[in-house]
Amino acid sequence: MLCSELLIKDFGMKIEKYIRTECGLEKYNKLKKNNGTLAHIRLYWFLFIATIRDRLLKL
Repeated sequence: MLCSELLIKDFGMKIEKYIRTECGLEKYNKLKKNNGTLAHIRLYWFLFIATIRDRLLKL
C-alpha cells in the first residue's frame, strides 16, 4: 500500500477534495498504479502541484 493510500485511509481524506478536475483524477489513478521510488516521488509531486492548482481554480 502506498503512503498516499495510508494517509487517505487513516485520516478519512478523499482525494476528490484536493484534486477536483476529471483529468487530474485520471492522472492520479494512473500514477498510483506505478511502483518504484521514482514513481512514488512523481506521485507526491503531482499531488502537491495538483492540490495547489485546483485550490487556485476554486478562488
